[in-house]
Amino acid sequence: MLKHNKIFILAPLFLVLVIDTMGAGIIFPILSPLFMTPSESILPLATSETVRQLWYGITLTSWAVLMFIGAPFLGDLSDRIGRKKVLVICLAGDALGFVLSGIGIQIGSLFLVIVGRLVSGFFSGSQSIAQAVIADISSHQDKINNMSWIIFANCVGFVIGPIAGGYLADENIMSWFTYSTPFYVAGGLALLNALMLMMALVESYKPKIKAPINIIKGLMVFTDAFTSKKVRWHSVALFIIEFTWTIFFVYVPVFVLQKYQYDNIEIAQYMSYMGVLFAIALTIGIKLCTRYLSYAMTVNINMIAMGLGLILMATETSAKEFWLYSIPVAIACSIAYSVLITMCSNRVSHDEQGWVMGVIGAVVAAAFSVGAFAASLLATINIYAPFIFAGILSLLSVFVMNYAEKNKNDK
Repeated sequence: MLKHNKIFILAPLFLVLVIDTMGAGIIFPILSPLFMTPSESILPLATSETVRQLWYGITLTSWAVLMFIGAPFLGDLSDRIGRKKVLVICLAGDALGFVLSGIGIQIGSLFLVIVGRLVSGFFSGSQSIAQAVIADISSHQDKINNMSWIIFANCVGFVIGPIAGGYLADENIMSWFTYSTPFYVAGGLALLNALMLMMALVESYKPKIKAPINIIKGLMVFTDAFTSKKVRWHSVALFIIEFTWTIFFVYVPVFVLQKYQYDNIEIAQYMSYMGVLFAIALTIGIKLCTRYLSYAMTVNINMIAMGLGLILMATETSAKEFWLYSIPVAIACSIAYSVLITMCSNRVSHDEQGWVMGVIGAVVAAAFSVGAFAASLLATINIYAPFIFAGILSLLSVFVMNYAEKNKNDK
């Protein structure tokens, strides 16, 4: 009976997250051309490459900064009113943000594009809340597998999303397709998500906290990541891992555009390829690693692999080699992230799962905020600088992880 109830909760959540990630992945193939290709850019034609890099970084950072504020608030809110209600709120807000950005592109307003990204960022808490749902229904033994399946749902959406985004922005396919079209479609998908969730998802958590929500307390959840002895050093390790990944993930569409002259369709194909690698990591890789290795050793080995892959990217000479070096980067980071958030979840009680997932969301958002801007700055130094810096940082994260494990009993 318990297994049946879990499937009843997981099935609609899986489908919702597939569509949710599709909506997010749709926009990636067109963001770099929107800023970096002068003939197609939202910026004036005479804008320098350095300024284009900075506005690209600012636009991505704006989303992450508001996610940093919203994630702990929404996680805290879900402990008070339930996971399902907060997920619906997230999806409705995300839809509004996508539409605002789409209108901004259509009328040539960078300001409105950024406002839309700010709105989407604040309500991008669905991933953290979904993780809290999984934690609610999982035993200690099956939590890692359930977490990986939820992230696998994101991978499926991320495989489909970029391809859809690349083609939806191609006027050669439909004369009325523009760079606004993927944003409008993403907004529609978010609303569809909300409707599906209201009809199909079973509430997994009965709220026990009756006090009114305090937005300041929600913001302060982020400080808990580095002051709570339960998750302090694991949060530091998570921040470094996500910071490293963000530098790569934000910069790679710009790199392939400038280095190999990829268009939006080719960028979409590469991003979908990354999604396939994520899926492999979370269906096969994570099971092999956790079967034979401890969680801490799994994180360490994968961060070493990621670091070496990033450094190799700075030595590549062809697009084929670049795709090859992407394999350890995508697979290793997916496994390390899944295992590390499970370690954080295992260190707190059942009633603190919403809190800890809010903390994780805030840490990830903060890392994305800093990483997105750092990638843009590093790219102005040298075309390979983001990969070299991220690779070295990935290798250094092993020392932090080892320190976290040595102090894990410090509660």
